[in-house]
Amino acid sequence: MNKKIIVIGILICLVLVGMNVTAGAPKIYKTKLWEKDSPNGSIVPRGAWGNFIAMEKSMVVGYSRATPFLSKTIYLYKVEVNNLQPSTTYVLINHNSKEDMPMAYWFSYISTDAGGDASVSGILNKPPVGKIWVVLASDFDTSEPLKGKFTAWNQPSIYLKT
Repeated sequence: MNKKIIVIGILICLVLVGMNVTAGAPKIYKTKLWEKDSPNGSIVPRGAWGNFIAMEKSMVVGYSRATPFLSKTIYLYKVEVNNLQPSTTYVLINHNSKEDMPMAYWFSYISTDAGGDASVSGILNKPPVGKIWVVLASDFDTSEPLKGKFTAWNQPSIYLKT
């Protein structure tokens, strides 16, 4: 009899782990990235472009008697870029306002292929609010994990911006 209770308990735990623990639909963040002319910020015709998408996801990270399950919210993202400089490394950054500059939250390197295209995906621990930019890695200091700053503003016309 005790074996049946244990098996039922394990099955209930497996069902809880497989559930999305947030109520309602997950938040989805989508934005287009464009090469913009500096300083007026207009989109460059036939310039570089890309797409950014992130989806909120809750995952079970623990269990206790006081709380049926503990969850953590993460954000799964994917970015695709096109027509950037070939065989060049970029940094994907997120900043909230001009007041934050030159500081920004960086979360991924992107290396373009011979055609200037790239795709990268990963996990964020905070929502991607504010502006998403793709900037030259040589123009951005990534020595501090996830928190960086601009070191140069060499070619802002080839940065991709929202």
